[in-house]
Amino acid sequence: MKQFKVNKLGLLVSAAALALAGCGGGDVSAPGVSAPGANYDVSIKADSTGTPFAQVAGTVATLAAATGTDTWQTPAAKVIGVTLIAQLDSSGPDVWDPVKHPVVYMTTNGPGYQGTISPTQTAPGIAIIDANSYEAVASAIYKAAGVIEGSYSEPHGLGVSADGKWIYLQGVMPSSVSDLAGGAVVLVVNARTLKIDKIIKSRAHHIRLIYDANTKKDLVLVDAWGDFYAMDPNDNHKVVGSVNPANLNGAGYIAHGDPSGQYLFITTRTGFLESEGGVAIVSLKDWLVKRRINTLDASPIWTTFSADNKTAYVSGGENSTVARIDKSSSLLSDWKVTGIANAGGIGPYGVTLNWDDKRLIAISKGEASHNMGMTAGIIDTSRFVDPALYRGWTTVQGAIYTGCVRGDHMLMHPDPSKNEGWISCNSSFNNVVVSFGDSSATNPSSLFGGSTGGVAVKKTVPNPNGGSSHNGAFVVYNVNGSPWAGEVQSDTNGLRAGGAANKLAVQAGTLKVGK
Repeated sequence: MKQFKVNKLGLLVSAAALALAGCGGGDVSAPGVSAPGANYDVSIKADSTGTPFAQVAGTVATLAAATGTDTWQTPAAKVIGVTLIAQLDSSGPDVWDPVKHPVVYMTTNGPGYQGTISPTQTAPGIAIIDANSYEAVASAIYKAAGVIEGSYSEPHGLGVSADGKWIYLQGVMPSSVSDLAGGAVVLVVNARTLKIDKIIKSRAHHIRLIYDANTKKDLVLVDAWGDFYAMDPNDNHKVVGSVNPANLNGAGYIAHGDPSGQYLFITTRTGFLESEGGVAIVSLKDWLVKRRINTLDASPIWTTFSADNKTAYVSGGENSTVARIDKSSSLLSDWKVTGIANAGGIGPYGVTLNWDDKRLIAISKGEASHNMGMTAGIIDTSRFVDPALYRGWTTVQGAIYTGCVRGDHMLMHPDPSKNEGWISCNSSFNNVVVSFGDSSATNPSSLFGGSTGGVAVKKTVPNPNGGSSHNGAFVVYNVNGSPWAGEVQSDTNGLRAGGAANKLAVQAGTLKVGK
């Protein structure tokens, strides 16, 4: 690969890179598909704070109809109709430098939705931000020939392969390429060049990493608006497992993998007693539902797990509650809801535990309501009460105002010395960084009169190029002195790898939180 000069901003630039990088895009080889590929324009822009960043603008050329045999599609892919549309050439110059930015936050960069639209990021893309300095690093936007400007849909989540090499998000193609709602496709993007490597016919809601203990592999899990499947980044991103929607006995919404690598927890609406929702527990051994647990809310959304994997917490968007599931038994039949707490806000979406698992932050998105979010509830995990005794009060510690419009979920920064989480804000086009505070503290007071124990907004970080944010992942690069050796340590499935090890060390008392 050609060497490019690294400027003082940590951006890899050259005269060629600032002109037209990857013109023509190379060959396309997928089931008989042929196309000119994609054109990329690379430039240097400045965000709202004046910080320069690399801006990649890609346009996928017209794709011809597929002919021939699809050798990429697996039996698991056929269950849910996922196919490979095109294989592009994603090689080229690196557009950012992991030595200058060894810990980065990756999130979607979208056009906005439901009346709140970005004037600059008019199509789906990617934002990369330095997770330590909060500086913009790079941004990308992906358009396609045949898609009308202003009709691009919003990507609602972004995933990264465990080694940090590949980024996954929903893109948009013309109906002649994808007949799915909104022309939805999944884009597989080279994290170094920010060029598209694959276009897959599939919808995508959230995308995250899970560990499969049966194959001992890190897989990329896709919530595809009712369909759920996993790809293996080390096997050409092929689909290696999927859930037949008919087995859910309801409408599946979001899936998370438990820390053991044995199960998926899929929040599922309808099909439960008295029309309440809950979680369908799927074994990764055969991808079949093994247990269903009613979480006492018609709109179950998000699942997070304690570090010891003995407890799961599930947010309820309709009643604005969080359910606690005791999963300490080795028998699935013993797993049950043992507590309910008020979420501390309207329409909670994502829920995140702090370093000692004594505090749960519930992001008040205003799901299924007129509310636009902008607050986060703080729950003391010792205050959950028996569901039969739940009345709403005394179970929540407090709430804070974040200003994060329609914030959806929070990622923990994997370094405990930072002691912070990042909330993605998809209608204020930024990310709000919140300190987890001290779970043993009792002051200052919260927005609604309770105690936050020091939970407070630290900083607001704009998305480069002004797009909407639905995180995402924290990726550590320059591992062992190799610049592009990466490790995802936190994503929407929680802490993992080095991040999970840090949490266990904190709870063992061998690592301190905060500076």
